Amino acid sequence: MGFIGDVKYVQEIIKEYPVLAAAASFFQPGLGQILFGRIKRGLFFLLPSVVRIITNLIELSPNYNIITQQVFNEIISLTYLVVRIWAVYDAYRITTQPNQEGKIPSIILRNPVLAAGASLYNPGLGQILLGKLNRGIILLFPNFIFGTVDRLNYICFFLWDTPRNIFELVKTWSQMLRYIVDFVITIWAVYDSYNLARRRGLTDEQ
Repeated sequence: MGFIGDVKYVQEIIKEYPVLAAAASFFQPGLGQILFGRIKRGLFFLLPSVVRIITNLIELSPNYNIITQQVFNEIISLTYLVVRIWAVYDAYRITTQPNQEGKIPSIILRNPVLAAGASLYNPGLGQILLGKLNRGIILLFPNFIFGTVDRLNYICFFLWDTPRNIFELVKTWSQMLRYIVDFVITIWAVYDSYNLARRRGLTDEQ
C-alpha cells in the first residue's frame, strides 16, 4: 500500500468508526483532525504543545518562582483540559458528518523539508501526515506518557498533599528523562519523515 493509499485507508476506517478519531484527539489534541485530513484544524489543537515548551523554558529562568509557576501550571492544565475535551468532541463531530474529510496537501507528501518540519514541531506528526500511522503513534506515545506523569504529580501534590520533596524529585527526574527522550526521538522522527517524503518524491518522478 502506497503513501496516498495509506492516508485514504485511515480516513475510511475513521469514517466507519468515528470514536477512533475522538480517541486519537484524546491521546493528542488535534491528532484525530489530522488523521481525517483536516490539517489546519488539527494544528490549531496542537498549539498547547508550544505553550508547554514555553512553560518548560520559564522553569529554567534564574527568576523562576515556584509559587508563580504553580499558579501558571494550574491555568495551563485547565486550559489544556478544555482544549482536549473540545478536540475530542470536534474530532467525533466532523467524522460523523458527510463530506467533511480533508486531503493531505500534496506538497507535504512530496516535500521532505516540510515533512521533517512537521516532526520537528511534534515528533510523529510528519509520519502521520505521510500516512504512516503506526510510526507516528509510536513517536507520539512518549510525550503522552511524560505528560500524564507530570499531571498526576501535580494532582497528587495539590489534592493529596504529597510531600514537596517527593513532588520536586518526581518532577526533576520526569523533566530530565523527558528532555533526553524528546531529543533522541525528535532527531529520529525528523530524519525518518524526511526520508519518507524524499522516497515518495522519487517514486512520483519515476
